[in-house]
Amino acid sequence: MNYIRVKRTVSCLILVDPHFPMSTQPQQSINDGEEEEDSSGGGSDSELAKLNSDIQFYNSKKRPARKVCPFANTERENPCPNFDQPRKRKDAIMEHLLKVQKDGGDMHDDPLWESYAVKWFLSRRPPKLDPKTKKTAKQAAQSRYYKKRKRIQDHKLETMEQLFKNGDIGEEEFKKILVGEKRRQFITSRRLQTDFDQRYEREMERRVRETLERKLGELTARTKDTTQDPADIANSAAIRAAQADLNDTREALNYIQDLLFHKSEDVVQLYAHKEFLSSGTSFLEYHGFHWPTEISSASFYLFGAMLVPLSSWNNSSEIRSRSSIRHMALRLAEHIRLEKENVEESEQFLEGIFSTFNSCCDLVTTEETKTASMSEEGRQTWLREQAQLWETAKAEFHLLFRFNSHAPIQQIKVIDDLADIWRMRTAAEKDIEDAIRNAQETADRI
Repeated sequence: MNYIRVKRTVSCLILVDPHFPMSTQPQQSINDGEEEEDSSGGGSDSELAKLNSDIQFYNSKKRPARKVCPFANTERENPCPNFDQPRKRKDAIMEHLLKVQKDGGDMHDDPLWESYAVKWFLSRRPPKLDPKTKKTAKQAAQSRYYKKRKRIQDHKLETMEQLFKNGDIGEEEFKKILVGEKRRQFITSRRLQTDFDQRYEREMERRVRETLERKLGELTARTKDTTQDPADIANSAAIRAAQADLNDTREALNYIQDLLFHKSEDVVQLYAHKEFLSSGTSFLEYHGFHWPTEISSASFYLFGAMLVPLSSWNNSSEIRSRSSIRHMALRLAEHIRLEKENVEESEQFLEGIFSTFNSCCDLVTTEETKTASMSEEGRQTWLREQAQLWETAKAEFHLLFRFNSHAPIQQIKVIDDLADIWRMRTAAEKDIEDAIRNAQETADRI
């Protein structure tokens, strides 16, 4: 066919996506027509079609790799010469194709007009998805990811389980391959096992003490009624020694636990005033911190000050990176999850925090995208404004919190003391386990 423009004639050939639905309306919204799992959870056919169309627009695997005119393919007889170099924005290509359509030409004979690439360029960017729609849009991908994890679990579970039982891998490593109900069961079983072990040790100690006390009473009563037997005297001494060993090891463990308790006060005072522990409030409440509720660039950097490690506070551009925003979202989601467990009635408020965070991220990233079309002076002005907002957010953070109020050597000393007490506690727990075992053997022997 002849692809006609004013003063020029261009034609070319491009591969057509076999899954793309053919249509005689090139300006309609795109939809690649692939079979997707029903992730909508309900809705009319028109709503589902609109959702799928909007999602496919942002599908990086489907859209053209370069923003050039599809008719600029050099394999065509007369490739388009004006838009054969990549553009920063798709708008230019869209306007170019619309102009070609308007100028006329035998368009219906060329299958290229029905290709995914052309329809993508002719489609206007849909509005950003709201949080609810984003959640719906992710369900298909999440379902595929879950099925992939299930396949990995089914393939590796037996081997990894054996390695875990043999002690070749740790609990965290084994937990990585688990998914769904098996993961929940494993986490629950480990938590219950830890609680059971602690209760079992206490119960074993109690029973051993009772057994020793009973047998010592029997020996004492027998020596009063008869001539003292050297064997009874030796057994009584062994029981008293076992009791003393139990008492000494338990007393040592209790003392170390008291040390650990008091040292925790020193850790808290590294980051809070002395009055905080007795205030009965959370750390954020005590310091008067409130999550931002206004959608603005300033709010974005306040979120950043709370969600980005201080070691990554170098400049505002790093805070705005996709990687940084992704990690910020994960940390905020974890904070909200833990808060929900503590305060059920605040669930709606906590969800509002995450919604505000997402909106602030969208605002800042959209503004940064627009700087690509600004003059160099305009772009530098915007960057200076963001840097100033970031400095303001950091200053507000330091006014509220005391995370930089102690010299590193002071913090190191507290950490070393805490580590020493933890090691002492581990050794004391081992000592009391040995004492219980030795006492049980003494009781069995007598």
